[in-house]
Amino acid sequence: MSDFSSRPSLFVFFLSMLLGWTSASFAAEPTQEPILRINTEMHTAAITRIAVDAAGRYLVTASKDKTAKVWDLASGRFLNTLRPPQDSGHEGKLYAVAMSPD
Repeated sequence: MSDFSSRPSLFVFFLSMLLGWTSASFAAEPTQEPILRINTEMHTAAITRIAVDAAGRYLVTASKDKTAKVWDLASGRFLNTLRPPQDSGHEGKLYAVAMSPD
């Protein structure tokens, strides 16, 4: 008979999957009301991750201010702000960013 205590990493994996599924199943639908935001050329909260494309042309920063910003790497010039769906509280904060090799 299999015992989870003999495989702690497997137990932690299944527990985290269960907790993730449980919290996601009770999550409320995002608000449909508009949220007013000021569009700045800099982040207004901590930057959590940075990614650069394979050619070294663009840099993307992800932040807890609920935005990802795209920069021209050669000049450092701000290009664009990307906004995921968001709501009040932590809903919409970005903790990761990745770029496709192409």
